[in-house]
Amino acid sequence: MIDTSMKPVVVVGPARSGKGTSVLVPSLLTWRQSAVVLDVNGELGTITENWRRTEAHNQIRRVDFAGESSPDTYNFLDAIRRDTSHELADIEALAASLLPVGDKDGELVGHARALLTLCIIAKRPDGSAGLSDVFELLRRHDGPYATAFSYREVALGTELCQAAESLSYEFLKLPYDEAITALGMVAAALCPFAQPEIAKNTKRSSFKITELRGHGTPVTLYLTVKHWEIGLLQPLINAFLSQVARYTVQAEAQSRASRLLLLLDACGSLGHLDFMEEPLARLSERGVKPLIAVQNISANSTECLAWKQGEIRVVLPLNRPTTAEIIANEIRARVDHGSTETEPRPVTPEELLRMRRHDAVILGLAKSPIRAGLRGFYEDPKFRARTSMATAH
Repeated sequence: MIDTSMKPVVVVGPARSGKGTSVLVPSLLTWRQSAVVLDVNGELGTITENWRRTEAHNQIRRVDFAGESSPDTYNFLDAIRRDTSHELADIEALAASLLPVGDKDGELVGHARALLTLCIIAKRPDGSAGLSDVFELLRRHDGPYATAFSYREVALGTELCQAAESLSYEFLKLPYDEAITALGMVAAALCPFAQPEIAKNTKRSSFKITELRGHGTPVTLYLTVKHWEIGLLQPLINAFLSQVARYTVQAEAQSRASRLLLLLDACGSLGHLDFMEEPLARLSERGVKPLIAVQNISANSTECLAWKQGEIRVVLPLNRPTTAEIIANEIRARVDHGSTETEPRPVTPEELLRMRRHDAVILGLAKSPIRAGLRGFYEDPKFRARTSMATAH
């Protein structure tokens, strides 16, 4: 399936059900403007990178945060707009993305975010600092109280100085056990930056995040992660995607700006994603097309949040009753709103679970669900030709 509109698309199906071959790869081999691709194990890049470089004329960026030889690197602090009215808000947003509330105590997370914000402010005068440097600041032997005073050692702009003073005052008022808990939460969130590869790959930026929506050559950025690294890199992935989304919705869409495809594979493995707290339709209105693949859906999960926000939803053969029930309820709800077509529809979980291997159901293209058949890119001569010279990695 290839959708050329800007509507958010969500495709649901278990592993090896055809999400990549029938939706994700064809989309990347059709979309010619910029793209950010969460590429688990590098499979999507292996298939699509050569066409996107040579035929779609995209500049290729590839970031592998945990890789020993990542082709590109990215410093999260470089996306903070220095010496602007956005600087403090950008810092606070980064701290929030690294410390999501989740199931934790919201008040304690608030203290931890405030401490992380303070530590980032303290490193702002060093234009080359990265989050690994913020982590080292937290590890100093003199502990969190010296960190709270560290802003006094440097020259800061008025707004940052006032914020640092307020944050320090609030931190120093905390009971000792709450202060130590907040410090532990921040240290745990930044722990990945203690790894030499991650510290190196986040120390400097080989590109600017603004390139993704620039007026020049389109850019495809493959954010490569091995499946066993997802747990370790989840905070970094969440922070990066949050910064991408934050940048793209900051200003009114510009007519000459490149549209951006935001393609997320294995979305459910990533846990909480900050940018999905805002309506995906808002990204679409600003020139960003979300294309999200999930394996299963459960109540109140990231996958369920994505599913509910998809304007076009593709259902592949399912294998979990919970997922089938949620989707069946959605289909029945749509049918109950006045559809008069007589074509049979899969409206029960049992019917969805009995879908054949190459069956698909599409919601959002018509008033009633559309039955369709799966076709992999390798079955189409045009797409086979586009992948025949794929570059190995």
